[in-house]
Amino acid sequence: TFQNATTEYKIEQYITSWFVRELISRTRYRLVNDETEADATLDGTVLNFVVFPIIFDPRSGRATSISTITQIHIVLREQRTGEVIYENPLFEHRERYEVSTSAEAYFEEREAALVRTSRDIARDLVSAVLSGF
Repeated sequence: TFQNATTEYKIEQYITSWFVRELISRTRYRLVNDETEADATLDGTVLNFVVFPIIFDPRSGRATSISTITQIHIVLREQRTGEVIYENPLFEHRERYEVSTSAEAYFEEREAALVRTSRDIARDLVSAVLSGF
């Protein structure tokens, strides 16, 4: 499970879930929970999750387009020797999504955007890790 050093609720759970799905669908690796059974261990920490508006509705003054920046520290180590196979101390992913000017819809869109962002982060992270082989 990725660790969460941010204040964004459940981001590490979303990224972990999508990372596992992506790795299983793209490789023949078997994932295990017990480190003693593993050939390699993956440690990841979500360091920052920044959300900021980039476009505003001129009538209401509410944001209609939001940008996010997610920064992650990720390390893949060979279990037996501890040798680093892949490391990126500041993996960064940027995402942009649209939001409704309706206050009721904003939180639903944010949750969906967080899920999409996590899926895209996982795809990019798996690609980066696999490129290390």
